Amino acid sequence: MFSPEAFRPVLAKFIRILDECQTRFLLTGGILAVLYAEPRYTQDVDLVVDREQLRPRLDDFLGALQAAEYLFTPQVVRNAVKEGRMFQVIDGQEMLKLDIYTRELVGGELDRSSTFELFPGLPLPIASRPDLAMSKLIWI
Repeated sequence: MFSPEAFRPVLAKFIRILDECQTRFLLTGGILAVLYAEPRYTQDVDLVVDREQLRPRLDDFLGALQAAEYLFTPQVVRNAVKEGRMFQVIDGQEMLKLDIYTRELVGGELDRSSTFELFPGLPLPIASRPDLAMSKLIWI
């Protein structure tokens, strides 16, 4: 288990890649417990990405992941984006995992996100409290 702060450099690097690929995203999952509930340790970070924005930039995205030393299987990522499924990447330096969801579990959650500085100097779009709760129920 890792403290949420351990994910700051990994998220900053991943977000730069999404920004370069002009793909909107939001932070969701257990790490938001730091904001909405009480601090806790977590094993990964969950992000929802806009599949329609990522799809035409997928080759650039995969190249950027490789250049940034993320560990992943390109065909798994391609299939996940094509089929609207989740894929995982692991930061090759920090060995921390990101779960990337290529579809909204709660329709419209990307549009309802708000920006919050969960880590100093790193404002992030985050899922709303109701969307976070609903997505956890759907996932379960």
